Amino acid sequence: MNRWLTSEDHVHHIDENRLNNEFSNLEILTAVEHALLHNGCIGLFLCPVCGVEFEPHNSKSTHCSTECAHKSAIKNKEITKEILDALIPTTSWTDLGKMFGYTDNGIKKRAKALGCDITKSKYRHKNNKCPRNPIGMRYLA
Repeated sequence: MNRWLTSEDHVHHIDENRLNNEFSNLEILTAVEHALLHNGCIGLFLCPVCGVEFEPHNSKSTHCSTECAHKSAIKNKEITKEILDALIPTTSWTDLGKMFGYTDNGIKKRAKALGCDITKSKYRHKNNKCPRNPIGMRYLA
């Protein structure tokens, strides 16, 4: 190549290994050509959550916004704040997670996102002891 790259140029790694920067492995493309090569198409996509048409910002974009991506990641949309508020005081996080197909930490995050008071759980970790260091010695307070 006998010129400097411009801001419109995209460098494509033919073998798709970004660490292989041999000239024989590099190809200069326009943004449209590069998108066609990686995405198989260019243009508008339909968000599966809200139905809005959007132009993806990269080849892995499947939703129009992070908000829609987070909404689609929710495993069980039947869980309501009322259900969790009723169960949190009497059920461990592990058991709640098993009930709804989450991990204990996942169901706790879901409860927080719904606005539940997670401090009501009688199973919350109560460690009033002084923290320990990796070799088991107590820190000086």
